[in-house]
Amino acid sequence: MSSLKGSTYQKQIRDMNFKLFALGEKKSGDSLSHSNAILEKRNMYSQDFATYLESQNIQGKLNQLMTPENMNRFLETRLTGLSVNTIENYLSGFNSLLKGFNETNISHGIDQHYFQNKWKEIKSSIPTIEQQKRGIDSPEILKQLSDIRHESFVIASLMYQQGYRIAEAMHIVQSPQKYISKLPSGDYKISGVAGKGGKIYQDKHISHTEFKNISNLQSVPSKSTFSRDLKKIDSNLRAHDFRYEHARNLFEQSVKESGYKKTLEIVSKALNHNRNEITKYYLGKS
Repeated sequence: MSSLKGSTYQKQIRDMNFKLFALGEKKSGDSLSHSNAILEKRNMYSQDFATYLESQNIQGKLNQLMTPENMNRFLETRLTGLSVNTIENYLSGFNSLLKGFNETNISHGIDQHYFQNKWKEIKSSIPTIEQQKRGIDSPEILKQLSDIRHESFVIASLMYQQGYRIAEAMHIVQSPQKYISKLPSGDYKISGVAGKGGKIYQDKHISHTEFKNISNLQSVPSKSTFSRDLKKIDSNLRAHDFRYEHARNLFEQSVKESGYKKTLEIVSKALNHNRNEITKYYLGKS
């Protein structure tokens, strides 16, 4: 197996394009680039990956850096906010690119089933249209949850009131001294919480009661225990529903006063999203 030639990513991409391009008719099972359209798409995939590596200050051979660890982090950033069909097409196209690598003996560290498994993983996490639109009666669910397990109630309340993901809420309740500090007003603020990609959330204010609920927890349930508690209330209920509900409530509270565009920015910032398009998805907008 060989590696791409060139001291920079751009030179390596040119070498890749040269090795993959093939004139003539496509043969059965052939994964080479037989048209300029395919070549341009594959150039886009490799440029996307190179741009990610450069943003992380990672240097080396582009093909050798195609490992599951790097690819997972790259795709988490690249696929965020894309439509379901676009995600599927992107993964399929990248998979075809690496098949071309295999045919031309360009080495890489990605398993042949990687993209198929990645698509299954992503698809299973995407809520159906019915789930996106159905909404939840969070106050009633929180009331029922408090009767099942107080700790789960505190975590769910934090997600519902502040819009955190389950993992982020867990980090806060596990280490409140790290994230929560007192304000001169007597209330408290949560700061320094890292979301996806390490992006830090804006500071969020919580009341003294909310602070007491968090700081007085004697134990923190696992994610699986928390999920089971939710299923006792509604078999379709997911932890992420509280974050969806927070987004919708915040949007409804702000849109009349601030207008759609400004409110979208407010909600996007509150959810720690990189792009407004992701927030539109949360709000069920087209």
